Amino acid sequence: MATTPSLGKIIILDRDTHICELLRYNLRAEGYEADAYNDVALARSLDLSDTRVIILDAFSSPAGTEVLRELTTSHSTAHVGVIVCSSGESAGEAITALDSGADDYIAKPFSLREMIARVRAVMRRRRPMAAVSSGSTASVGPLSVNYTTRTATLNGKPLSLTPTEYAILALLLKNRDRHLSRLEIFRNVWNGPDAGSNERVVDTNISRLRRKLDTLGPAIQNHSGSGYIFVEE
Repeated sequence: MATTPSLGKIIILDRDTHICELLRYNLRAEGYEADAYNDVALARSLDLSDTRVIILDAFSSPAGTEVLRELTTSHSTAHVGVIVCSSGESAGEAITALDSGADDYIAKPFSLREMIARVRAVMRRRRPMAAVSSGSTASVGPLSVNYTTRTATLNGKPLSLTPTEYAILALLLKNRDRHLSRLEIFRNVWNGPDAGSNERVVDTNISRLRRKLDTLGPAIQNHSGSGYIFVEE
C-alpha cells in the first residue's frame, strides 16, 4: 500500500509534556512528520537537515533564548522556520522573539487551528526555491530585488533577509503607488484566513527590515491613518 507523502517535518521543543504530545498528535493528523522533545537544548544535537519548522518554547529556560539565537543565525539552519510558543508572562517576549529572528510568535494558551495556520504560513514563506537562471527584478537606487529567486542586494551586496522580511519588502515594492495598511500587509505576508491578525508583528518586522536597508530604510514610511508605503527619493 502506498504511503501519503509527509507535508514536511516539524520539531516541537517545549518543557510542557502535554503541549508536546498535543502538538505532535494534531500535526501528525494534519499530515506532517512531527517529533517532540521536552529538553529545548536537544536542538543542538538533532539532525535538522530535513526539518521545515521548529516550534520552540524559547523563554522557559536560559537555554531557550540561546537555542533561538543559534537557530536564526546559523547558516546550517537557515532553511528552518522558527515559531516561538511561550506563556507570554514577561512583557516584550513577542518583540524579543521577532527581533531575534523568529518567523512568528504565538502565546499560550493557543488555538490548535491558529497554530496549524501559522505553521502553514511559515512553510509557504520558506518554500525551497528551484534553481533559475534569470528572473523579474526591481531596482530602487542601490536596492535590487529578484522576485524569482526571492533575493535582494544593497549596493551590490546580498541582503540577509528572513523570508518574512523579504515578503514585506517585495509587497511594498510591488505596490509603490499606494499605502498598505497593517492588516493588508499581515493578510498578504502571513497568508491565511485562519491566522488572525497581529499588527505588532508587522511593525516589528518592518522595523527590522528598515535597519537592514541602512540609509534606504527611511524610504519605508508609515503615514498615520493610511499605512505603510515605499517612497522613492
